[in-house]
Amino acid sequence: MRIRGMAVVLAMLLAFAATLAVFLYVRGVRQEAKMGGGDVNVIVAKQNISVGQDFNPLIQEGVFTTRAFPRDSLVQGVVTDLNQLRGKTAAFPILSGEQISILRFQGTTQFSSLGLTKGYRAVTISLEGPRAGGGQLHPGDHVTMFASMDIKLIAGAKLRDLLAGRANNQRQDIGDITLVVVPDIRVLRTQGLGPVEMTLELKPEDAQKVVFAQEHGKIWLSLIAPGDKGTQLQPIDVGALVVGVGAQPA
Repeated sequence: MRIRGMAVVLAMLLAFAATLAVFLYVRGVRQEAKMGGGDVNVIVAKQNISVGQDFNPLIQEGVFTTRAFPRDSLVQGVVTDLNQLRGKTAAFPILSGEQISILRFQGTTQFSSLGLTKGYRAVTISLEGPRAGGGQLHPGDHVTMFASMDIKLIAGAKLRDLLAGRANNQRQDIGDITLVVVPDIRVLRTQGLGPVEMTLELKPEDAQKVVFAQEHGKIWLSLIAPGDKGTQLQPIDVGALVVGVGAQPA
């Protein structure tokens, strides 16, 4: 009787342990889903794909498969269904096993081997490694461009007055200032590790700003997280660092 009783108790303990394990697992899955964690199956190629390649015959040949990536590592516009590839053409080289973004397709809004969007301009700049994201930026990434430069203005004058020659001759040295040149830029191409040569997709007016900043200041690029957007910020000078008062626009 004693042995039978111990067996019953042991069976009850095992059942309780199994129930607890299932409960903890379900709770962990729910918590992970709530936090947006876990892996996501995305479409990848089994071989390298060149620019201009039509995806349809590759689909028929079974070139594509799925691969799990952590949710927080997904690129913007990542392809998760083969139907997203049908009727599309590669605007960029696609490496075997890498995530494929819809931003890398040729289409009615994109042209050229760079995948440049209609109405935009491609501007190529050369930066030292740390200023260009430490060599970690890739085509399709979005960045914010900062520039530090020495600003000299005529006191109390607006730019239109300066151009019209109506300003007085009193000069004011504002000094070094750091500002956002363009808050959100798509990277089209990168080459090298230091210096890094980068081709950027820009609206015409932003292209003008980038050229000026490259010629007259020091540029830094900051990677924007997938799904986020760049933010326009007020310019700052040493006052913002010392007493919390930033530079004010003229």
